[in-house]
Amino acid sequence: MDKIKLYTTDKSHINRSIIDNNFEPVGNSFQNNNQNLKQTFKNDNTNIIIDRYGITIKTNPTTYLKQTNICQINRKELILFKEIFENDLNINSSNFKLTGFDFNINITTEHPPNTYFNSIRSLPKYKHIIYPYAEGISFINNCKSFTFYDKLKEQNKHNNKIPIEYLDLNLMRLEMSVERKMKQTKNLSQIETLEDLTYPNNYISTINEFENIYNKIHKQPTIKYRNMKRPDPAIICTDDFAKLYFINEIGMTEYLNQLQQEKDMGLLTYRKFKSRKDKATNLWDKYSSTNDEKFDLLEEMNKKVFEKITQTKRAAIED
Repeated sequence: MDKIKLYTTDKSHINRSIIDNNFEPVGNSFQNNNQNLKQTFKNDNTNIIIDRYGITIKTNPTTYLKQTNICQINRKELILFKEIFENDLNINSSNFKLTGFDFNINITTEHPPNTYFNSIRSLPKYKHIIYPYAEGISFINNCKSFTFYDKLKEQNKHNNKIPIEYLDLNLMRLEMSVERKMKQTKNLSQIETLEDLTYPNNYISTINEFENIYNKIHKQPTIKYRNMKRPDPAIICTDDFAKLYFINEIGMTEYLNQLQQEKDMGLLTYRKFKSRKDKATNLWDKYSSTNDEKFDLLEEMNKKVFEKITQTKRAAIED
């Protein structure tokens, strides 16, 4: 569980002296033709925003408990976070509406995470964008997003210290962010407060929503060879083997997509596009007949994602 956002219109639900004594003011701004003064306060783990309408609290449960968000916390640890957080701010979180949260899982992959992203193509009713922090990809709409990214690269981009046990891993994070309209999402409709999220049924429903979105994503196989072995030059010449090596790195689908883009941009005529496409697929088929050490990145990713989902659901029940 990562990042939660709480909101109340009743400013008496938090003691202002707690904010003044434990948070640093980081700036004031005016909105709505200077009618709304927005004050922001921050400490190591939490931001508090006060305006004329109410109070918003943003924090990260994982960082709050672990001093890093590279790992994950389970439902039991989320309950512990809630108790500590309420005590630190002297609040009852049930007086605040839960207006947003992130749910995520990590999987350890055989290859760098971005190697798998060619298998992830589209998600109906979501916009597909590049995730800027870690060469990942996001699908977003007006209330949710679903992101795949390299967690270690993201940590490096933010200059966060990486625990030693993670340094040599290929760590892919899959993250669902919920911003609003929880009532209109069947799996999330019973979640109004942070405490609601800690209940086993609601927590598992959140995992189910994560799984539903993952299942709806259009994906395609990405075939790779573990060891590219040079065949007899009489079968495949040096230049052609170099092309195959490149295709193996990015995936045949991505290579053909790049050819299509060059044709669409007017950089390739249709004749050249078809010639290069046919040559690439023929070379790939010819090489396949000489090497059987191939595997499907999508198959590996799916297997590890569903294993982690099952494990997380089981832990939520047992906690």
